[in-house]
Amino acid sequence: MPTLGGGGTVGPAGPQGPAGPTGPTGATGPAGATGATGPQGPTGPQGSAGTPGPPTLTVTSKAGSFTLANAEAGTHYECTGPSTNTITVPTNANVPITVGSLFEGHQDDVGQLVFSFQVGANAFTPMGTKTRTQGSPWQLMKLHTDAWLLTGDLTT
Repeated sequence: MPTLGGGGTVGPAGPQGPAGPTGPTGATGPAGATGATGPQGPTGPQGSAGTPGPPTLTVTSKAGSFTLANAEAGTHYECTGPSTNTITVPTNANVPITVGSLFEGHQDDVGQLVFSFQVGANAFTPMGTKTRTQGSPWQLMKLHTDAWLLTGDLTT
């Protein structure tokens, strides 16, 4: 440092020089604690319904004669027995069965099935009212109050 001569006074400071270059960035500090979980959002809309499965029928074994009942609509009957069995189709007054109800089945044994329509119950059948042989399928649908359609492997 230069020596001041004679004890003179120090003059004013000169102007500030230009800023120097920025130094390197320091290391990243440790991560802070995770904040609290926010509230649950609203439930989204319901998706579309899936493809319906194939229709199914209840399979019921019947040995001997019987009368149709509304509770058994949608049933497939396995009709068994060594001798003739009668399936009675009632009038709506005797046994109310819903219009559109469907019954079906087959002759599962050697005993032939005979469809007996009560007086007042009308049968529409192109083939007859008896099953032809063992294994013969049949289908019976209620069309109107006392009108039925009987189809299948039938004979007169």
